[in-house]
Amino acid sequence: MVYKCFSEYSKIRAGAQLLTGARVPVHSDAVLLDLESGGQMLIYCDSGKYAAKYVRRGD
Repeated sequence: MVYKCFSEYSKIRAGAQLLTGARVPVHSDAVLLDLESGGQMLIYCDSGKYAAKYVRRGD
């Protein structure tokens, strides 16, 4: 699913507000990946399918 390299990850609770103002969907917990390019990607389950969105773009 994710083909980018990442250096670290954090577990985020459903409904949490991230520093960028992005909000995690209320109905699912998520994983926040710190990408090697300097960006961050949020991965969560949305209606039985995994979804991803950039929180911060890297290089």
